[in-house]
Amino acid sequence: SEQLRRAIEARLSYLLYHPQGSQANEPSSNRSLEDLSQHYACVADLVGRRLVAPEARAVSVSHIRQWLERASMGQLGRHCTEVAQLADAEPSTLLPALSDRIRRIMRQQQSAEAFGKSTHIVLDLHASMQGQLLDSSLEEAVLHQLRQGIGGPE
Repeated sequence: SEQLRRAIEARLSYLLYHPQGSQANEPSSNRSLEDLSQHYACVADLVGRRLVAPEARAVSVSHIRQWLERASMGQLGRHCTEVAQLADAEPSTLLPALSDRIRRIMRQQQSAEAFGKSTHIVLDLHASMQGQLLDSSLEEAVLHQLRQGIGGPE
């Protein structure tokens, strides 16, 4: 019924902004990827069963996209498998967000050690995503960082 659908959607929205265990004054921007991933899995299942509108899935995906846009390289590395699975599930939205974030990080000045760690994370993500991550602009960002590190031409 319409009333049940609205009640489920309201609960999903509440859970998105008030995860279990969080304090009332804690900002939703501090959501963990695990929370967002679980929320997405529930919403995707409910949309598949036609118990909620597809817009609920879009809202969940937009929160994951925001997390990706703010994630550090360390966070991406710690959540490599989860990030890859989510990007695979929603490639048109999450893959560009992930690529853009990595490109921005790789264009920043990094020490040789940080660059090495970042490169390993990028390659781990690329492998977890069956080769979908690296495109020409991301490869150019890595090359730019390499050139800076060895004092070559920009």
